[in-house]
Amino acid sequence: MHLSALGQGMDVIYDDSNFKLLLSRQRTSYRNAHEACKWFGGVLASPSSRTKQDRLTKALAEAPSSTITSDFLWIGGYQALASVGNAQAWIWSSNDRYGFTDWIRDGRFQGTSTCLSFRRLSDLPNRWSTKAQCRETLSFVCQVINLEDGTLS
Repeated sequence: MHLSALGQGMDVIYDDSNFKLLLSRQRTSYRNAHEACKWFGGVLASPSSRTKQDRLTKALAEAPSSTITSDFLWIGGYQALASVGNAQAWIWSSNDRYGFTDWIRDGRFQGTSTCLSFRRLSDLPNRWSTKAQCRETLSFVCQVINLEDGTLS
């Protein structure tokens, strides 16, 4: 896969007619990663289905390892605060339905974070973790919808 640089420490690791995946070469907190993705017109990557996660996993596997600065990457899942009549729930920053899950079963990779990180290495059968606290600095992946003539593709 051809890797193209966008400047600002971001590389395009996947690009089709519908959307792009952008990989950060910089490490930052979850909140700053969220804001950076908004600046590029997107959101943190939301692997809300097996198909979307497989696409993300493949793009990361094909990206040069020198462009990834951490084993875990921020993605767009976060645990929303409880509200009256509703318990805390995991939500995707893309507003996709939260149904598919891929939590790492090894307890060493789980913690109390309300921000979701994604293990880029394929040495475990699952990828999602809550070990990194939201203020910790990790690389991150954004997804950006491609626009054509002012309409969504």
